[in-house]
Amino acid sequence: MGSIKLEISKPEVPQSGIGILVAVLILLFIVCLIASFYISDTNLKLCYWLIIILLYVVIINIYITITYYMKIRNEPGVKGPRGESGESGITGSDGVCKLSTECGISNCRKIIEKELINIFPEYNRITDKLKRNLVISNSEKKTINQINSYIDMLVPICENGKLSKAELIKYINDSVK
Repeated sequence: MGSIKLEISKPEVPQSGIGILVAVLILLFIVCLIASFYISDTNLKLCYWLIIILLYVVIINIYITITYYMKIRNEPGVKGPRGESGESGITGSDGVCKLSTECGISNCRKIIEKELINIFPEYNRITDKLKRNLVISNSEKKTINQINSYIDMLVPICENGKLSKAELIKYINDSVK
């Protein structure tokens, strides 16, 4: 099973952004220092400086958050587990060949397998087991090998374009009996 490698790196902060931030913080500090001279009570001055420190922490936190968001906003995340598959749609038509006069039957193998399932019900049971990844017996392996080799012989006959779909089904039924 493959492992997911996660690398966490520090965001690259543009140097001009840091310069602007430092200039704003120094200017703010000077303004706060001048304003602190007008506060005479020592307890009030202590509260004032604690609020200023918290303000600095908040400003730096906002700046780091914005720069980190700008760095990772367009990067894809870790790929998650595959979700549940949806319902199958309706089966489309076999199509009509308009460009070539020698157009054969489309999906020969599918048509042949469908007809053989009608003729041999055990083939359907064995293919269901294989689809569900269940173990099949030796006699079932022998049966599936015989039918698959028969299908391999019928596919070229189908693809040569000489038989219509109805003629192919009649050919299969006649050859089995």
